[in-house]
Amino acid sequence: MFMEALLKITYLIVAIYITLSSFAIIGTSFIGFIVYLIVGNLIARLVYEFSLILLVICRNTTEINKSLKGNTKSDKEK
Repeated sequence: MFMEALLKITYLIVAIYITLSSFAIIGTSFIGFIVYLIVGNLIARLVYEFSLILLVICRNTTEINKSLKGNTKSDKEK
C-alpha cells in the first residue's frame, strides 16, 4: 500500500513538472511544446503503469509463495 502511494505521488510530481516545463518551450516552437507536453506525459504515464504492474505482480507472487509454504507444512502434519 505504501509503495502504491509513493508511486502515485511520484507520478503526479513528474507529470506536473513535464507540463510546467513544456511551457518553457512554447516561445521557441509551438509544435515542440505540443509534442513535449503530450509525449512527455504519455511516457510518464506508461512508466507509472508499468511500475504499478510490476509491484502488483511481485505482491501476488509473494502471496502465492506464502500460501504454498503454508500448505506444505499442513500436508506434512497429516
